[in-house]
Amino acid sequence: MTDNLERFTIGRSRRETFLIWSSALVVLGLTVWFSVKFINPAPPSKLVIATGDGEGDYAFFAEKYHDQMMKEGIDLQIRATKGAMENVSLLKDPDSEVTVGFVHDGIVTQEEAPNVASLGSMYYEPLWIFMRKSLANKKQTRLDELVGKTISLGEDGSGTKALALRVLSASGINATNSKYVFMKWDQIQSRLDAGTIDVAFFIGPPEDEVITQLLEDPKIELMDLDNAEAIQRKLPFLHHLLLPHGAIDLAKNLPRHDIDIVAPTATLLVKKNIHPALVHLLLRAATAVHSDAGVFEKANEFPADKDFEIDLNEDARQFFKNGAPAWHRYLPFWLATLFERLIVILVPLFAIVLPALKSIPRFFKWRARRRILRCYAELKYIEVQLNSDLNPNRLASCVVELKKVEEKVKQLKVPLEFADQLYGLRSNIGMVQGQISQLQPA
Repeated sequence: MTDNLERFTIGRSRRETFLIWSSALVVLGLTVWFSVKFINPAPPSKLVIATGDGEGDYAFFAEKYHDQMMKEGIDLQIRATKGAMENVSLLKDPDSEVTVGFVHDGIVTQEEAPNVASLGSMYYEPLWIFMRKSLANKKQTRLDELVGKTISLGEDGSGTKALALRVLSASGINATNSKYVFMKWDQIQSRLDAGTIDVAFFIGPPEDEVITQLLEDPKIELMDLDNAEAIQRKLPFLHHLLLPHGAIDLAKNLPRHDIDIVAPTATLLVKKNIHPALVHLLLRAATAVHSDAGVFEKANEFPADKDFEIDLNEDARQFFKNGAPAWHRYLPFWLATLFERLIVILVPLFAIVLPALKSIPRFFKWRARRRILRCYAELKYIEVQLNSDLNPNRLASCVVELKKVEEKVKQLKVPLEFADQLYGLRSNIGMVQGQISQLQPA
């Protein structure tokens, strides 16, 4: 008795209550699963970065990134390559495991790599132009004066070659009016000393030992570009820099006078599908590694948005504008990413799940009302038959149909709020039974 009374007081059968709650849990579970799986999945624990030959500045800085990211549980795996051009190819390849890569500006455009984005510039990477002393004595300070010379463009397929060709082409130098050769950086000094090449292009940081060796060589001179500002205006991805005398080696006063040079920046490129949390982590590592002052860089100048040819990643744009989100600054990486994912889950939860949960009871109310109305429709049909031309067969058919309706109503289970409609239906059934009773004697 007590159990039955409680069931009627609740106004809903145990079966309906079970269906409502189970439906709600299914909707909630599917929403959470979809949000976690597709809207904001967990960041991968492994990331592959493409550097260079394993001995240059790219590999050096990648090792520092690795140390920074390992503190947050992310394994940054370093992939040695032939240089910046191969790094670009790996990033453009959707099947490649490489997600991040070092390049320098001027070797690829957004049209050539539509699925690649930039995380900004990390540091200046000067374009060193060394020439034989005999040419320097002739006061050759512009690239257009190199017509007819033998020019080394680095290794074939390297980023140095790609950049040097753009700079030389803008100055009217090409393979038809000059001779281009390709060689490794460690061959430059001997070939310049021997006179087999006149000019050599080289890209690298000022701390590189090769730069010091070339500056110390009395037979070699670093080209002083008196139109460096014009080159920057013509090729905006380059920057006009002043190398002060003594900046490379103060004790030896290398270089021996101020020199104007141009430089792209070393840029960190990523695939566009990189996880946003990893963007924040990479930029935090880059800030820790590159924010110090250098020969050309001011303190806190890098990382920065100085890449004009590859679009900046949207999360990186927000990083440069507002810094990392507060939870990334003050929480461990795993907790910060968990917090971000919870935010993403709560949005659809309130926008989709709550209205859906409210609609489940409405569905059961609609179903209960529909059952009652269906019985009313059948009862109305019987009443219409009774008021039409009546014969014994039709009357007998109405009696059978009315018994079916009456039995169906007895089995009908509806919420308590529909009790008045249910009892009203039973009363109407009794009224129709009375009409049949009056007609049967006749």
